[in-house]
Amino acid sequence: MTLSTQITAAPALRAGGLLLFTLAACAPLPDRGIGAYMVLEGQIVPGAECPLLRTDNGEFFALSTVGADLGLRERVRISGRRAEMSFCQEGQYTISVDRIDRLPG
Repeated sequence: MTLSTQITAAPALRAGGLLLFTLAACAPLPDRGIGAYMVLEGQIVPGAECPLLRTDNGEFFALSTVGADLGLRERVRISGRRAEMSFCQEGQYTISVDRIDRLPG
């Protein structure tokens, strides 16, 4: 892949000044298809049928947890797989939780 651009410099720069610019590339999003393994961090918030994880960037995921002791507003790291089906009605999709780690703050 080739990236090119044209920049028109101010007169002071054409006279020997320094021109700096930054090029940043973003990595593609991880595959989040059905069965994809994920590790997400965020805060536990209430949902209609299932608890939700609200990530730091504002995404919501329903959590399919059996017997988990989750405190509302608690910061956690969730590890698990995207569920194929779920009765949870909220969030982008449901995570079948394998592991929950409590985080400080």
